[in-house]
Amino acid sequence: TRGVPAGTTVEVAMKPKVGGAALRDRVELNASGCNPKGECTAFISFELASGTYFAEARATFQTP
Repeated sequence: TRGVPAGTTVEVAMKPKVGGAALRDRVELNASGCNPKGECTAFISFELASGTYFAEARATFQTP
């Protein structure tokens, strides 16, 4: 991410391309994973059945 403050929770969804329900989980952007420019990295993993998926991430936060 860029410009998202540390401590923000990001919801990640893995959506199957054809049918089926999305798998969802949350990950928090930890300050140790962010640089002074506000660029953050977080890692999350899913156990996926074979097939084609696409990822979607959503974060909601307020700025001063």
